[in-house]
Amino acid sequence: MEYEVAPGQSVSTRLLEAVADIEETDPAELNPPLYEVIDPDALEALFDPPASGSELERTGQLAFSYREYRITVSFGRRQTIAIDDEPAETMSGRDGVRA
Repeated sequence: MEYEVAPGQSVSTRLLEAVADIEETDPAELNPPLYEVIDPDALEALFDPPASGSELERTGQLAFSYREYRITVSFGRRQTIAIDDEPAETMSGRDGVRA
């Protein structure tokens, strides 16, 4: 499933909303808290748009596991969150940042 992050929307908040939507629960009820898996402030900083007037366009992806999901946050012209509901322990590959 793929979710778009609206301009000005918090990436970590959108991520929690998306997972809660899949599980049909309230984002506040999710355990463990996101901050135990990834630093939400670092996530926000990584996905902040470049300063206005900047000629550089940043693109990249961050992949990690949260609960039983494989999460991939992508940024470029738009920000998206892809959530794979296949159990994370059965997936191949490594978590990490690709730019």
